[in-house]
Amino acid sequence: MLTSRIETQFTLSIHYIPINCSMKIFHLRNHLWKQDIDSAMLRRIEKRVLIDLPTLKERQELFQYFLPSNMESKGCGLHLSCKINYSDLAQVSEGYSGSDIKLVCKEALMEKMRDVFKILENYEK
Repeated sequence: MLTSRIETQFTLSIHYIPINCSMKIFHLRNHLWKQDIDSAMLRRIEKRVLIDLPTLKERQELFQYFLPSNMESKGCGLHLSCKINYSDLAQVSEGYSGSDIKLVCKEALMEKMRDVFKILENYEK
């Protein structure tokens, strides 16, 4: 269940949206299941769009998008290439949302960049 502090903040946020506000969409991203949201909060939201978790094929496509096997920097002529088994990544990521996969890919790229920086630091010494 959501903590009462989060519920209170959410309720206050909805109440303080001005009536004449041009905003037509209130975007609530929730990684929790619909059942975990308080029913009183759900009643305040007129329309809801529930998006399922990505399928195996969709997870594979997300990994291919966020972790391309070939990357090129046109400015400095740098070209990176790696072998990635996208189907294995899709298999082990069952239950991950699209934003979870994006975060995993970002962390993987950052970890590799840290390795590159360590090599460059040692090369300069």
